[in-house]
Amino acid sequence: MYFDIAIFAGIGILAGFFSGLFGIGGGIITTPGMYMVFTRLQKQDTHAMHVAIATTLACMIFTTLSSSYFHHRKKAVNWPTTWNMIIGVFIGSFFGAYVSKLLSNDILKIVFGAFLLLLGGRFFFARKKADPNAIYSKPSIWVLSSMGTGISFISSLVGIGGGLFTVPTLMAFKMRIQNAIATSSSISFFVSIFATTWYVIFGFSKEASSTSLGFISLPAFVTIAIFSVCLAPVGVKVAHLINTKLLKKIFGALVTLIGFYMIFS
Repeated sequence: MYFDIAIFAGIGILAGFFSGLFGIGGGIITTPGMYMVFTRLQKQDTHAMHVAIATTLACMIFTTLSSSYFHHRKKAVNWPTTWNMIIGVFIGSFFGAYVSKLLSNDILKIVFGAFLLLLGGRFFFARKKADPNAIYSKPSIWVLSSMGTGISFISSLVGIGGGLFTVPTLMAFKMRIQNAIATSSSISFFVSIFATTWYVIFGFSKEASSTSLGFISLPAFVTIAIFSVCLAPVGVKVAHLINTKLLKKIFGALVTLIGFYMIFS
């Protein structure tokens, strides 16, 4: 048990550091990391991916809450956009968690691996520079709700915060990148809250365990959450000290390799 906790601490350290360094969700690290622990060390094959995804989303509650709070203090969050997306986020999180529950462990692992392959390629391309003089054209509540549904569905299914989709989508409507990142943090907070709740509810049908709450592994949740929150600021500081272009490509290659491992393991 203590060895598992040490592994979870290492996962939390890596997730927090790379989250701060690249501005990505920690799910890229925590989900495959926990999957390997559950399958290789604890020999839990039936719901290993479900538990890994649910626990990752639970950990994100604290990281996204902290991020949202600091962005809010800087008055960078566009709250009207967040509130207009909230109904869609609620609906999407339900269907994402529900579909995840219906999928077998092996199929869910392949879906997650395929997502990592797509994501890994993204690190090899430079982000398009935003127009600093652009004026945000807020979409209708129906468009924002639909966006929230789609983003939340994918996020809940594979265990990510959704910023990878939310930020470029909001920027497509001329929102400044600083506001898009800040608003995405607030949306990701609600995604993690809703999705975690559904995974807890849907997970009660599996075999009960004194160390779990629904699909959430409590030891992994507590350990990873603490270390990832502590290490995220370190990653942010390092990002301002070094050129991350080469590091992003190396990390993209690593994510791609993990994707292949998840699919073919």
